[in-house]
Amino acid sequence: MEFAFAYFDMFIGHHVQAIAESGKIDVEFVFSREEAEAGDENTFYFWPSERTERMVVGFNRLIQRDDIELEPFSLSYPLALEDFVERWENVWELFLSLDARTHSYIIGARPRQD
Repeated sequence: MEFAFAYFDMFIGHHVQAIAESGKIDVEFVFSREEAEAGDENTFYFWPSERTERMVVGFNRLIQRDDIELEPFSLSYPLALEDFVERWENVWELFLSLDARTHSYIIGARPRQD
């Protein structure tokens, strides 16, 4: 089996969750493609993309603006890229708890240019 790679993106979150829960294929989130290439060939790897980095910014702006409670998701402010890799299921549950308009806000966020 060849390595399977994909950039992590919230749009594929429900597919990743289904794959992980099936137990048929190991799923692992890593920080880079290089880290994935060094891994097991029977594991499906995901790593953050630039879009994921924008989503970190979007989540943090939203959390600060709307005072969103993160404790139910075992997360804390500010969210970091590490949360998306090491606690992706928690981030995904947080994302699902929000409405579609808020999803668009999070996905479209850009870092401020100071």
